Amino acid sequence: MMNVLTSDITRSSLAIPVQTPALRGSIWMYEDKEFKHNNCIVYQKIARQLKEKRIFREYRIDNLSQKISTVLSGAGFDARVYGRPKHIYSIHKKMCRQCLPFDGIQDLNGLRIVLERVEDCYLVLHQIHKLWSPVPGNFDDYIAAPKKSGYQSLHTTVQSSLNTKLEIQIRTVDMHYEAEYGKASHWRYKLRFA
Repeated sequence: MMNVLTSDITRSSLAIPVQTPALRGSIWMYEDKEFKHNNCIVYQKIARQLKEKRIFREYRIDNLSQKISTVLSGAGFDARVYGRPKHIYSIHKKMCRQCLPFDGIQDLNGLRIVLERVEDCYLVLHQIHKLWSPVPGNFDDYIAAPKKSGYQSLHTTVQSSLNTKLEIQIRTVDMHYEAEYGKASHWRYKLRFA
């Protein structure tokens, strides 16, 4: 009886959206652990398709972040650049929500660039596309045409120098604040799918 109850509790805990960026940053390990416990076969299948442990993917993201920071600094931009590899449970949710195969996930590795001015977002986009080739059909301008929630950002996917597809989001500080804490925040978006 206890196993059934424990399983129900862990399954339902995966449906609770994490509402603060600080908690989201530390919760991925918990989500992956619970997902592995609840659905080991699917977890292992996704892990095999990733081909690398998370620590190596984090190292790659750090290197790419540093490279972009150096390029942008050299071009005169004051930008905050950071990133993350998507975790296994998040990959699974996206595959289910959008009916995508694993190969259809374009944001396994993601970087975010935060700037002061809207004009700089477009100039930085040009710098990124000079640095790496954009993946055709993977660009969205949510600055010129915001989402219904008010979300604004430029999204592009590039083929990085490490032969990795990399989704890059470029936005201003104000857009970033709205995306993290305002009505366009990611946790509110995720709440719709919980």
